[in-house]
Amino acid sequence: IFAYRAASHSGVSKEAVEALVNFLNSEIVPRVRQYESIGASGDLIPLAMIAAGIIGADVDVVYNGETMKAPLAIELAGLRPLKPQLLADADIVRELVDEPETIQPEFTNLFELTDSGRMLKSDHSSATRDLVRYVFGSGSGFQLSSPYLPSLIRQGYANGTGLQQAIGSANMFEHLIKPENSELLALFNGRMTADSTQSAHMIGSAVDFARFTTLTDIGGNLGTVLAVILLQHDGIRQGIVFDLKNVIERATKKVPNEFERMAVDNNRYQFMAGDMFDSTTIPSSDAYLLKNILHDWSDSQCIDILKSIRDAANNSTSSLLIVENVIRPSTADQRLDNWRAHALDICMMCAFGGKERTLHQYEYLLKKSGFELKQLHLTAGPMSIIEATRLKS
Repeated sequence: IFAYRAASHSGVSKEAVEALVNFLNSEIVPRVRQYESIGASGDLIPLAMIAAGIIGADVDVVYNGETMKAPLAIELAGLRPLKPQLLADADIVRELVDEPETIQPEFTNLFELTDSGRMLKSDHSSATRDLVRYVFGSGSGFQLSSPYLPSLIRQGYANGTGLQQAIGSANMFEHLIKPENSELLALFNGRMTADSTQSAHMIGSAVDFARFTTLTDIGGNLGTVLAVILLQHDGIRQGIVFDLKNVIERATKKVPNEFERMAVDNNRYQFMAGDMFDSTTIPSSDAYLLKNILHDWSDSQCIDILKSIRDAANNSTSSLLIVENVIRPSTADQRLDNWRAHALDICMMCAFGGKERTLHQYEYLLKKSGFELKQLHLTAGPMSIIEATRLKS
């Protein structure tokens, strides 16, 4: 896809591009399947250096045995960087129209970042850059596990999940907190912040959270979603960000933290470390929020998580709010409605042994763990919010 798209801007003939694609399909893909590596292909080095240049000037590459920054390697190799029109076509930059007598527009025309392009800056509060680098980078759970998808389809989890086969562990979070993965962990946390930033207002607007006195965000990361909800609903007296110890340490050390950044009264929130599988570490609360948590886990693990929350909720009327990409019933005219959920379903199955679920499947999990389904709230985006109530013992 990239090759064909680039050809339309660079003047390369369609026949040449087709020859390249045929070469990749006939030579590179079989090699990957057989050896799980592309091998030492000198033809790919220029492409790799240009790709590194796109990722950022701070990326180190090796050229002629020396480590250097990507732009210098591109220059020494005599490579031409990709034309800015490629980025303009992706709405990352826009061209500033110059004088008509410009002789060499390819080199002298000026470009500026669009609103979308500014979101990819390293200092943008949305952390979209981290999201893109993590999801499409080689170290993400999806990228590590995707080569095992064919065998998972044929053999199931006989040899473990894709992640277990790739890194020897089913727990991506244990993998991320290893010292050698500190950069990957930073990207992952940024990716989670980006996702929360983009969805927080939709979540807060879809449900009347003001009826709850206390709200605990299970797996709340830095607290981005909870901070937005507290701003939208003054009736909530106390919000609690609950997550693993290393996540909470990072959230509290961030200056300013997410609540301070959004000017939330410091008496209305707190951070608490614990384990969602251990009910003794979960605080008692009027309501519990789980955003993008259950799709990481198998049915039995989800039931364990929900039972743990139920045991921690001393209030018999405690509510549960599950934010996920619920697979909705599709008609012939709405077949694209679930495209995101189906795509994520494959990713979760491959990496973690998890899945996206229908409302009926979530209702099954709720009944097995002592909750009763109350309502499905639709948001302005692809996510839905399942509301359930704790059943009396």
